[in-house]
Amino acid sequence: MITGKEAWCLSQEAAAVGRVLRAVGGFYRVALDDGSTIDCRLSGRLKAGGARARQGPVLPGDLVALDRSQDTCILLDVMPRVTEMRRPAVANVEFCVVVQSITEPTPNLEMIDRVLVQAASAGLTGVLCISKADLASPEEIQQLIDPYRQAGYGCVVTSAISGEGLAELESILAGRLSTLAGSSGVGKSRLLNSLCPEFGLRV
Repeated sequence: MITGKEAWCLSQEAAAVGRVLRAVGGFYRVALDDGSTIDCRLSGRLKAGGARARQGPVLPGDLVALDRSQDTCILLDVMPRVTEMRRPAVANVEFCVVVQSITEPTPNLEMIDRVLVQAASAGLTGVLCISKADLASPEEIQQLIDPYRQAGYGCVVTSAISGEGLAELESILAGRLSTLAGSSGVGKSRLLNSLCPEFGLRV
């Protein structure tokens, strides 16, 4: 039986469907179903109109139709989105995990509130992840997260140094397409490296 994704792919005369990971110097890095990645350029049709005109720029998380018959892989079109956020700019994710360190840097409450509201407005589940828990007392952490728990948000307290909360964070992310949002220095890369050492992200 042909799936909806396969039928859409065939309708675009595409050789494959992939998911956009990020833009890299004029190319789009796309993950394929077999776990490999490939760098693609936008088709002339897409630049002139097509999906870009209908729903804005191609975003990380977009499902895209690809033409791999040429030397350079061509991104032909973008599948209609299920969800979309603009800050961070991402499509088709289910969870938005807002990462904030308890210190170094201090929590940005305005940023937490803004992203959680944007996630809810986009139909995503918002989760607050507090990092660097080893640098503060349990009382300080509880004081920060209590208002968010009372508002109904999921909260997870983590430390990439001690390992606290990593199993809980992994269970939140497992099997779901998610995005991590947070200012520079709050520990997103260190947390991801702790969960998936093969990423080897710079910290």
